[in-house]
Amino acid sequence: MLGRQVVQYVHRHRSRRLHPFLNLFCILTFEVHLPTDTYSRFRDIPQLTANGRYSVDLSWGDLFEDLARWERAPGGVEYEPDFQRGHVWSEGQQVAFVEFALRGGLDRSSRHLLFNCVDWDGDCKSPIQLVDGLQRLTATKAFLSGKIRAFGRRYHEFQDRLPRSIRFTAHVNDLPTRSAVLNWYLELNAGGIAHSPEEIERVRELLHQAS
Repeated sequence: MLGRQVVQYVHRHRSRRLHPFLNLFCILTFEVHLPTDTYSRFRDIPQLTANGRYSVDLSWGDLFEDLARWERAPGGVEYEPDFQRGHVWSEGQQVAFVEFALRGGLDRSSRHLLFNCVDWDGDCKSPIQLVDGLQRLTATKAFLSGKIRAFGRRYHEFQDRLPRSIRFTAHVNDLPTRSAVLNWYLELNAGGIAHSPEEIERVRELLHQAS
């Protein structure tokens, strides 16, 4: 039997003392279905939704061209489906993410963008929906189009090309129903609790003591 449990995770507005990418912003509350049964065998534990069978690397240097090919599909790309959160990163948070990425941070989980298209293996008449990664993708587009700076410079002011290692990996699922997509979205966003500003500040103090 599945129980109903309210899962909250808190991202507070960045303060002056904390790095803006570490100290994110918003309180989101979801009512989700989580298993309340106990299990005696690992193989009996219900598994989370897979990311899909198709994946492709999207180099930042070619990002607009790669996305444009998807946008020309019959159903196009839906970057902001109705279940996406309405809060938008501030410019400071966008800059912090881009600088984090340029320093090699995309080797971690922030590298992955998750999409769904019902008929991905067919003619793609249904939209390709972005399920996870909206704020990261928006921040990257803002940098590549010259709207924000990273390390004091706009994209076109850098003297060399972006390394191809600076890239997203896009995963496309083909979940057949809206309910399945919404359940996937909730799984992605209700799986843990973010560090509080107090915890981050405590670790920063430990780092200061060790320096």
